[in-house]
Amino acid sequence: MNDYFLREYKLLIDDLEITELRIKFEVDKSLVGSPNLAKIDIYNLKESDRNQINNEYSKVELYAGYKNKAKLIFKGEVRNIVHNYVAVDYISTIFAADGALALETATIDETFPAGTSTEDMVTKLLTKLPGISKGSMEGIKKCLTNKRSLLKSLLMSGSVKEWIDKLSADCGFNYSVNDGVVDVNTKGKPLNDEPSFLVSQKTGMIGTPEVTEIGANCTVYLRGELKLARRFKIESPTATINVGNQFFRKVNKNVNSNTYMIQQIKHTGDTHANEWKTDLIGVISNA
Repeated sequence: MNDYFLREYKLLIDDLEITELRIKFEVDKSLVGSPNLAKIDIYNLKESDRNQINNEYSKVELYAGYKNKAKLIFKGEVRNIVHNYVAVDYISTIFAADGALALETATIDETFPAGTSTEDMVTKLLTKLPGISKGSMEGIKKCLTNKRSLLKSLLMSGSVKEWIDKLSADCGFNYSVNDGVVDVNTKGKPLNDEPSFLVSQKTGMIGTPEVTEIGANCTVYLRGELKLARRFKIESPTATINVGNQFFRKVNKNVNSNTYMIQQIKHTGDTHANEWKTDLIGVISNA
């Protein structure tokens, strides 16, 4: 447990590396919203470094965790930078988005011949996104097993994001950007490329998990390796219930009996305060 107090981070903004200054961060990732977002406060950055990071769309990577175990928790582009003098501190706040620039601006103009599979089309679309790489394509298996391929040639022209969204709707998959890597999962089902993460007191669970009508929410000491659309289970003697004002709805109170799919992740940290945690929002997925 002592490892949880040996905090470590590394912040890269283009060629600038920051490891010693105080930082605060909030990283929000979601399967239901794109792009993923980060807000990072840097305390007392020297003037020359502040000038260096003022260029729009600079690359940013944030690693956070524990001694010799810091994990990449965010990779994206700087969208805005604000410098404020507060009390005795000069605070530079970075607002960044994961994969946002590529998804906003990428276009395609290409003809696919008859017989092209959905995975081949998605793979080609991803090559049009600078700084984005292909991850798990597990969610396209349904299209492949159902022999979903082009019956005639298709001209793809226009926004890459719009074409990926169309294929997603037609083929029944979701996609998410995990720190510069695009993963594809079948709608409503988790990816199985990584083992299920067990949330328990032994793995750093903070407080009591919360049962919702569709899943469960919980908090652990910061775990940068957790990714969207992956599985987790909870081992806890108690759980609270959150069903809004629908008090007469029947809810399964046994939080330990289900497997959940990570729908949202929020990493929060402050190198000079107590916060160094990961909040998970999951939906039941026993598939």
